[in-house]
Amino acid sequence: MAGGFFVARCPELPVTPGVASPHAAATDPLLALSDDELRRLLRLSHEFNASLDLAELLPRIVRLVLKELRAEAGSIWLRDGDVVRCDVCEGDMGDVLVGLEIPVGAGVAGSVVVTGQPVRVDDPLADSRFLRQVDDATGFQTGSMIAVPLISKGEVLGAIEIANRRGDGEIFSDEQFAFLLALADDAAAAIRNSRAFEAERRARDLKALLRLNHDIAGTLERDRILIAIANLGADAIPYDRCVVALWQDEEPRVAAVSGEEQVDRRSAAIRAIEEFLRWASSRENLWVPDVADADDANARTIRDRFGDYLGQSGARAVLVRPIEDPEGRMAVLLFEFAQPQPLSEWQLETAELIVAGARLALRNAELYAGLPFVSVLEPLARKRRELSLLPRDTWLRYGAAAAVLVLALTAFRIPLRVSATDATVRAAVQRPARAGVSGILETIHVREGDRVAAGDVIGRLRDEELAARLAGARADQESAERSAQAAAARGDAPALAQFRLAAARATEEVRLLEQLSARASIAAPAAGLVLTPRIEERLGSHVEAGAVVAWIGDPDWVEIELLVPQEDVGAIREGDRVRARVPAHPDVTFVGRVAAVGARAAERDGTPVFAVRAILDNRERMLLPGMHARARVLTESRPIGAVLFHRPWRWLRLTSWWLRPF
Repeated sequence: MAGGFFVARCPELPVTPGVASPHAAATDPLLALSDDELRRLLRLSHEFNASLDLAELLPRIVRLVLKELRAEAGSIWLRDGDVVRCDVCEGDMGDVLVGLEIPVGAGVAGSVVVTGQPVRVDDPLADSRFLRQVDDATGFQTGSMIAVPLISKGEVLGAIEIANRRGDGEIFSDEQFAFLLALADDAAAAIRNSRAFEAERRARDLKALLRLNHDIAGTLERDRILIAIANLGADAIPYDRCVVALWQDEEPRVAAVSGEEQVDRRSAAIRAIEEFLRWASSRENLWVPDVADADDANARTIRDRFGDYLGQSGARAVLVRPIEDPEGRMAVLLFEFAQPQPLSEWQLETAELIVAGARLALRNAELYAGLPFVSVLEPLARKRRELSLLPRDTWLRYGAAAAVLVLALTAFRIPLRVSATDATVRAAVQRPARAGVSGILETIHVREGDRVAAGDVIGRLRDEELAARLAGARADQESAERSAQAAAARGDAPALAQFRLAAARATEEVRLLEQLSARASIAAPAAGLVLTPRIEERLGSHVEAGAVVAWIGDPDWVEIELLVPQEDVGAIREGDRVRARVPAHPDVTFVGRVAAVGARAAERDGTPVFAVRAILDNRERMLLPGMHARARVLTESRPIGAVLFHRPWRWLRLTSWWLRPF
């Protein structure tokens, strides 16, 4: 049915002019019904009250009305504040109007909601409330229509409309008008009951969510949180089984299953769940109401790829929700249903509320577990009563062992090792081979890794302008010398002196230009290896005077740059020993000394790091510039206890300083 007859404004007329509603229908519609119609009305009333789910009830009302009154299209419009919204549309019109909102008082539906009076329109084109443009846009042609208010306990909940009597184009009869008017009372009562039931169910679900959030927020133990999530959500969502899997090493690992105290990670059923969750997590908010649905692409994939999972779990509907926050993925929640389960929007929203509470609880538990000494203090607290029951001899043995341990931690000294997994090998001594003049790089005689001696020519530049100037200067020199010879032969002393001066000037200019031309050769500044990668690719490119063409390095010594976090850089001093290994020689440990500690921090993954440079002996030529390495700096020796507990001790000192009032 087209929205055209819903959006015209006519707030003052309850019935179309010239089309009078039956008097019985206007007073008591039941008086205008026959015995057969009353029996049909009773049957439909029973049908209306067969469901309290509003999402299921509204389409059922419209379909039954269309069937009984033989109409082509029908819809229900419910009032929501200052607008009237189409909640369901059935029949030849499809669902094109669903979700459309119009102001209260606008169109036929809006006027019925305002006046609370029924309306029958036999000729929409002649009615001012009808908009032909909507019919033109939808392709549906409205021939006649009835709009009846849905009134329950004196409140207008909305309106029900039908359009176009099936058959030979007849208009709706007075009997049909009266029947729909009587039927609207039962429909309105059913809608009110459904809303009341929905409100009560939501209140019950919210109480269940509050209990769940209270349980998971009342502990910082992750295992207890996972068990509560898996078992306590059934009061809000009618699932048959709930599975909670944690993300570990980019893989979902089942951590809790409703109804089970422990999870057997070795069982085939758990492995099947994890395989399914690995796929399901790649789908955003996966919801499959019926895994047997042939039209659902996700359902087909589940049947084709995860038959073992379906066979072992018995799931016929699945809902998967990720538990994540801006810091990353934490877990994934799986709800399984033994029967196809069309969850309502509220139930899906309830699932999101469970996810929100679980997200906060799991993140708090993770932060708590990351606090220093938490993993030590909690087991000690649990064993406190056990220790108090130990006999005196046992306490003496424990005391002696503790004294020995304290002595060992304080008397013996070892160096504090500062590790750096991000380290890069570089040439310790690097010298640039620069261009003496500007020009085009005409030749390159070396490649990366070639050994050169000091002064070796590694390339040559071509300067067209310099070559032209040199050729012109030589021509001027020859011309001046020939002119001087001719003047000497003529005995012309003044001309001879003039041409000899010009020849001397041209000779000096040639000498200077030849010196510049000699600088077009690029020479190695020192002996070593060519470090510049793909230097041959620069052939034909323009090079400015003074620009670096290649880097030459001494291969006997290399420099290794370590990136050290700011927490550890304070322990490193120049001269500390450095040990490094590279993937190319994993069994060889290279030894060197710290040469310098960076004076300014750099950012690496949001954390300040300092560059520490060390010099390593490379006369074996095993280390090459550009290699990545793992390295350690061995700082000065200190008691074993200071080495083992330097991180928590540092945290304690920082915390205690921050807590001081001044």
